[in-house]
Amino acid sequence: IHKSGKTIPVEISASFVNFDGTPAILNITRDISERKFRDNLRQMQYNIANSVITANSLYDLYEAVRTELSEILDTTNFFVAFYNQESKMMYAPFEKEEKEVIKEWPAEKSLTGYVVKQQKTVLLRKKEISELAEKGKINLIGHRSEIWLGTPIYNGKTVIGAMVVQSYTNPEAYNEDSKYVIELAAHELSSYIGRKEAEQNALKLSKAIEQNPVSIVITDRDGIIDYVNPKFTEVTGYSLQEAIGMRPSILKSGIHDNSFYENLWNTITSGNNWQGEIKNKKKDGSYYWENAIISPIIDEQGVITHFVAVKEDITEKKKIIKELEIAKERAEESDRLKTAFLQNISHEIRTPLNGILGFSELLIQD
Repeated sequence: IHKSGKTIPVEISASFVNFDGTPAILNITRDISERKFRDNLRQMQYNIANSVITANSLYDLYEAVRTELSEILDTTNFFVAFYNQESKMMYAPFEKEEKEVIKEWPAEKSLTGYVVKQQKTVLLRKKEISELAEKGKINLIGHRSEIWLGTPIYNGKTVIGAMVVQSYTNPEAYNEDSKYVIELAAHELSSYIGRKEAEQNALKLSKAIEQNPVSIVITDRDGIIDYVNPKFTEVTGYSLQEAIGMRPSILKSGIHDNSFYENLWNTITSGNNWQGEIKNKKKDGSYYWENAIISPIIDEQGVITHFVAVKEDITEKKKIIKELEIAKERAEESDRLKTAFLQNISHEIRTPLNGILGFSELLIQD
């Protein structure tokens, strides 16, 4: 225990010495606070990183972060809050609080919103909080804390929220070292959030491709198939295993000449999209029509790495259009026959009527 009353870790070594024949013990005491602090930080980082892998949900991860921080800081009052860009509100999906629990509040003129806006860690004591309120920079929300510490949470380079600890009783609960500690924890959490968002986006994209009602084919730059979605296998009859490593030419029907395919290949290898209708052949030998859009995938250096084809089976649609064309031709032919018939009938009726009208005029004369 230090003179100030603060408990500090020490390392003690002892040895027996003899002064003038009198037995004695020599104690050497070293303050190892700094070393212990660094060890605790490394352990906290390791444990949080491990929690990132093992946590079943974000809530579990927040709890793990709070638990690890509690080994170094007072986390009796701890919350993680995020900024909603549309509603301009802060919301806390995780909060441990001695006093009133507030799940949502306006970001404008709140301490948490202040951290997000300043994009830096903020350590404030009660007096400093009051001064900010008097200047109109913040509005006081909830119970007044003796000391408040908040640090930004990032997604990439964008501040999306804040991690906060506070004490209602101990104005010395946090210091400059505490700022470094909470920044370190927030950094680990930020890394996870960014990675989790990327995973969720990739999962959404994967689901969208797999469940898409049109065929999707991805090839490498040489035209070798890397991926086909379930709709492709349903339409063509080729399984994923049969298609991977092959070329789309396995679907060639022989209807289109070489110039058709040369134009297609030249268009996409020049970095442009190709769109058109193709008559292909299924694994069972039957034919079908597709409306296809084939696009190059270009990396940051402007190099084509893959091609993606989105293809819709339009066989039934073309059949319906053909039937409609035949029906239209038949209707037009029927209309022509009807017109000719009426013209003929009109002529046949008009001839005897002219005779009757002539005789009628004779009969009414004196």
